[in-house]
Amino acid sequence: MHLNSGCDTRGEVGRPSNLILDPDSRIAEALALARPQRAEVEWVSTGVAGLLLSTERRVDLPVTHVHLADLACGDLLRLLTLLRPGIRVAILGADPPPKGCLESEGITYLPQPFQLKRLLAWLDGCLDGPPLL
Repeated sequence: MHLNSGCDTRGEVGRPSNLILDPDSRIAEALALARPQRAEVEWVSTGVAGLLLSTERRVDLPVTHVHLADLACGDLLRLLTLLRPGIRVAILGADPPPKGCLESEGITYLPQPFQLKRLLAWLDGCLDGPPLL
C-alpha cells in the first residue's frame, strides 16, 4: 500500500494522484489498497494542507469530505479549480454540499453512507474518460 500523509512526496511519472481531504484516513487507505496500480493516494486531514500539496505537485482527482474543520467546501472547490482548471472532484458526506458547489461539470457528490464501489467507479470513469477542459 502506498499512502502518503505529507506534502513532500513526489508522484510517480504517469500515475495520477488522488488527494484525499478528510479527517479520517480510512477512505485513503481503502483507495490505496483497491487501486495500487492506477493511482497514487495522498491523504491530508485539512483543506489548507490539501491546497498546499496541490501547489507543490500535480493533484488529479481530489476526494474531499463536505465538512472540513478549516475550510468551507465552496472555498476549497474555488481554490482547487483556480489551481487546476477543469479538475474533477468527488465530495463525500451525509449532508449535500452548499448550493452552487455542484454547478461545475467535474464536481460529483457521493452521499453517505459511503460506498467504496461508487467511489471506485467514479475514479475509474475519470481515469478512463476524456479530460475536462
